Amino acid sequence: MKFFLFLMAFFLLSCGKTINGEKKQQTQQDEMQSPKEIDGVYRADLYPLNPVIDGNLSGAATVARERDELVVDVYVANGRPHVFHPQNIHRGKRCPTEKDDSNQDGFIDADEAFRVVGEIITPIDDDISTQWMGLGTYPITDEFGSYYWAKATSFKKLLQDLYENDINLDDDLMKLPQGNPLSLEGNVVLILGAHPDEEIPYTVSGRKHLSRHQSLPVACGVLKKIDSSPGKIDQDEPIQI
Repeated sequence: MKFFLFLMAFFLLSCGKTINGEKKQQTQQDEMQSPKEIDGVYRADLYPLNPVIDGNLSGAATVARERDELVVDVYVANGRPHVFHPQNIHRGKRCPTEKDDSNQDGFIDADEAFRVVGEIITPIDDDISTQWMGLGTYPITDEFGSYYWAKATSFKKLLQDLYENDINLDDDLMKLPQGNPLSLEGNVVLILGAHPDEEIPYTVSGRKHLSRHQSLPVACGVLKKIDSSPGKIDQDEPIQI
């Protein structure tokens, strides 16, 4: 009987260690996947690519994260009206320039741009919590050539999707290695999409399922951490009259 009680106590003690160990490991993983230093607001000032098409296009992309809430918004102005604009966050650290026009046709096409900005971390589509669910639903400029696009999600939900196995190695989407934290600083926001009436040379390539016009890069910016959220005053100072 004593031997039986001893075995039961040993078993319960072992289980307690295992459960506590699993909880501790999960906590460590959460802390590593969701570091406090990633909290804050990141902004990419967008400048035009291929200015012969959309040389006046301007705007900004903002990524704001506070604890488990992640908000992404993009504002674009001075473009062509009624244009479909795919938009994505890429792992690259810089935007393409005219030096990246490898075939010297005067255009930076999607293939040339992707060699610089790398694979897509997160499509800024209708559902930013996953890479696939909202794929294909992107903004369209209004009659003034502008759009504002804002989406929110759980940061942990996005990470869970990014840590899944990559089942399609032929697409432009990347997955994160298990345990690697998601970085925001220095990532690239790339805006695609030209009006179908624009004349572009046959040397401009399309990308995957997108046509040559839909996949033409038109704006780009690099995310940098800023001190305050857009629309907030840094310091409340009296107005001098």
